[in-house]
Amino acid sequence: MDTNNVIQFPIQPKNMLNLDNIHEELKHKKEMHLELASDILANMFLDSLVDVGFQMDGNDKMVKDICLCLESIKSLVCKYYDEPHSFHMFAEACFSLDEHSDNIDFNTPAWVSIKEKNNTGNTEDDGT
Repeated sequence: MDTNNVIQFPIQPKNMLNLDNIHEELKHKKEMHLELASDILANMFLDSLVDVGFQMDGNDKMVKDICLCLESIKSLVCKYYDEPHSFHMFAEACFSLDEHSDNIDFNTPAWVSIKEKNNTGNTEDDGT
């Protein structure tokens, strides 16, 4: 066999990323972006509270309510990017859309609905 007719394929560089590494890198960058976007929005929210006169230092009576708002911001960012968050199920249980008026109504006994979904094994958007 004549070796002059052999096709030489280019050698791939050793530092070339494989597909798994690319997916991992994209996943990491998306997670970082979600965290950064949530942090920016959370800081804007907290700054707005201060701007309208809320005293944040030493005011422990609002801590849980503020945490609820901050976690809701994270949930919103995750929802925008089609990422799961445990608050998605909470929002679905707490609010309903009135199709006739396009109003969104708050369902007062929402925790009952959440408890029922958890007891039936419905894990839609469980955030894990």
